[in-house]
Amino acid sequence: MKILFLAMFMIASSPAMAQRPAGIPVANNPLCIPSDNPNSPYYRDPGGAADSIAVERWENRWGAFAIDLKAGLGASKSMRSKRAAQTAAISECRRKGGTSCKVELTYFNQCGAIVAGAKTFSTSAAPTVARATEIGMDTCRRSGDQGCYVYFSDCSPAELVR
Repeated sequence: MKILFLAMFMIASSPAMAQRPAGIPVANNPLCIPSDNPNSPYYRDPGGAADSIAVERWENRWGAFAIDLKAGLGASKSMRSKRAAQTAAISECRRKGGTSCKVELTYFNQCGAIVAGAKTFSTSAAPTVARATEIGMDTCRRSGDQGCYVYFSDCSPAELVR
């Protein structure tokens, strides 16, 4: 009998539980601001202007290093695509007099580093310049090269757009 009463009580009260009166705290609204108040995080303009609602999102940003061993380095960062980053790096390398510019590293939402030694160089990408540099220095030392140093580093972090 008690189980039957409990079951009937739950069924009868479930529609009421699904409704939340205005001003009851919910996630992102700890001050209990009713949703029809312009200060509420859930407020929607009654005029229905969809563009009045700010939408934030992150966009990828690309970077690239292009190298000509005689002319030097061309670098790009904060580009919207891989192709744009590579094209900009090659263009910068050519502006410096490079005739055999070659893309050596392309990365996005990260940092890149070029570590050079007496004989060769290496490129690396990682979430931070420090980590990209560490990877490049390890590569240089493991190859047996001498005088390893950071030749260049840069970052292309993702961008918040509204």
